[in-house]
Amino acid sequence: MNNAVVSVIGVLIVACIALALQRVLRRGQRRIHSHTPIQTVRTPAVPPERSHPGPLQVRVLYRNSKGKESWYAGTMLSLKPDVTGIRSVNLRLHGETFVKAFLIAGMLEIELTDQKEIVEGSENIRRELVRRLPIGSRRSNGAKRARPPAVPAHADPPAPGSPSHLSDLLPPNAKGFAVLDLETTALSIHSARIVEIAIVHVDRLGRIESEWESLVQPGTAITNTAIHGIDERMVAQAPRFGELAPMIAAKLQGRVVVAHNLNAYDLPILKRHLAEFPNLNIDLGLGIDTMPSPRQSLQSLCRASGLDHDSGAAHSALGDSRALAALLPRRISSLRRGGAMVAVKGVLPLAAPSAGMPRHRLKPEPDAMRTTPEPWQCSPLTLDEGLVFMATGPKSTGKNTVIRRAEAHGESLGLTYQRSNTIPKRRVTAFLRTTSLSLTSTKMRMAMERGIPVVLASDLMQCRRGDSVPAHRWREIAADGLA
Repeated sequence: MNNAVVSVIGVLIVACIALALQRVLRRGQRRIHSHTPIQTVRTPAVPPERSHPGPLQVRVLYRNSKGKESWYAGTMLSLKPDVTGIRSVNLRLHGETFVKAFLIAGMLEIELTDQKEIVEGSENIRRELVRRLPIGSRRSNGAKRARPPAVPAHADPPAPGSPSHLSDLLPPNAKGFAVLDLETTALSIHSARIVEIAIVHVDRLGRIESEWESLVQPGTAITNTAIHGIDERMVAQAPRFGELAPMIAAKLQGRVVVAHNLNAYDLPILKRHLAEFPNLNIDLGLGIDTMPSPRQSLQSLCRASGLDHDSGAAHSALGDSRALAALLPRRISSLRRGGAMVAVKGVLPLAAPSAGMPRHRLKPEPDAMRTTPEPWQCSPLTLDEGLVFMATGPKSTGKNTVIRRAEAHGESLGLTYQRSNTIPKRRVTAFLRTTSLSLTSTKMRMAMERGIPVVLASDLMQCRRGDSVPAHRWREIAADGLA
């Protein structure tokens, strides 16, 4: 009996030793495998064809995961790829030093503030950003991965029948073309109001028959002054759109509408304005859009065709319409045939019809500077690059306000915006930007006491890089020689 017990104990001891040895061997194998380098095969990425990739100054209408929509202004730097492809873009907001990733799928609309362009829809936005922005690097587990291939830009579909004469673009019985351009209060087609309109008549041979233009009182604030130079003072006495509608209908009737970026900008805005008058029954047709793909500005197309589109006339309705009328015969082969011509089916008299008020008929102000209320005095201030400015205005948390737009525009001029609750004594501040000279705030009081120039946001928005802006100083300080 004792021998049997001893045998069992011996078997158990041997089994325990074998199990311990097995564990040791497995542990050693794991260590060996953990130090074995993993060989990865990298496939070189094929660089896609890109069109002038680089940073973009934009305003973005973005919908977050909770469904809230907000406007953001800043600089798009690069696309941000991940293992599934390109899903987001790196955006540095104005006034911020960090870069934040925004999902492209959440972008409802982007406005390219350096150009008169707007893109809507996540797929259209994705295609446009892939064409315009560089692709950033993607890291995973400490190793660089190949960049995903870019989505190639879609080329213009060939025009049916390849028209060779300008008259081939017109339907039968059409009088000719109505080359159209609009200047608006903003870039969003959903909220923009027309501030200037021009129509140039072009016959079947490409000859200009007549021109017409007018400023329009939009009835709302103008935020695009820096683009087209039209401010609220210029349109104060201009007719409203309802007064111009009969004239516009008569100018378009029987012709095919032509505009640069017609389908994405001019046509929807004009349709929205006309829809406000149910008594005005007008069908604008499809028209002819001269915007190519990849997109190019009107000035670029004019230069490529050997035409001189004066930069001073750019972004004026008549200047752009004249340039497009001259360009039209040179781009016949790249254009689609126009659809039906404009048909005015019924026009009832509208209140106070007007023939229009052209921009050149505005009476110039007697002085270059605006009349300054007492006891302020005004003098020009040159906006040299690097000048530091501060801002004050009504409290607002909105991102698409006059305050935010003026700050962003100042930075686009090469100025430096300094955030602070007060004006520091030891730091040099070139001027204080405000929404009104009658504003009462701590910063306004400090500027008045120290003789710091005060610049109105509306004046700053009209300036370009290197311009002079009206700067106001408190007269009592200037009289003591402290300004």
